[in-house]
Amino acid sequence: MNRLTNPVERLGHEVIGYVDDRVDDLKLQAAKGLSQGTGALAGMVLILVMVSALVLVLSFAGVMLLGEIMGSYATAAFIVAGVLLVVVIVLILCRKYLFRDSFVGLFTGIFAPEDAKADPFKTQKQLDAALARSKNRIQKGEDAIHARVQSARSYYSPKNLVATSVRKDILPLLLRLLGGRRKKK
Repeated sequence: MNRLTNPVERLGHEVIGYVDDRVDDLKLQAAKGLSQGTGALAGMVLILVMVSALVLVLSFAGVMLLGEIMGSYATAAFIVAGVLLVVVIVLILCRKYLFRDSFVGLFTGIFAPEDAKADPFKTQKQLDAALARSKNRIQKGEDAIHARVQSARSYYSPKNLVATSVRKDILPLLLRLLGGRRKKK
């Protein structure tokens, strides 16, 4: 790095680090969103399957009841339908927690940054903590880039460029020229 391009090169390094942090954050956000979405979808599919089975059994019980007014098959069908109804109610009440952490490990294994692949996240809490750390790194990167931009602005200001050029380039040249003439006389 030379004196003139040093601020721009430092800014470039800060921008590269910032972009890497933003990509890691995007991966973590994708893993969180996909795990929550897939968990919700799996819960809904399970509830739908159970409701379908409940309707099927209730229909079968209704047919059996009509077929045998006092038959034991119908009573058994209603008992099974009651059990399935209880299962459906429990699933509906637990749907937010049932598949909550099921897909976190899967998606962080796909999307997580390299340092997280050695120790993949297994729960939403671990994923949220990683997202918080990622946000902190991004904020630090933004602050560092802002500081580098301010430094480059002050370095490349006309006043500073003229002063630096006069002090480091023109003044030594004039001193050498004047010093060389005095020796010749």
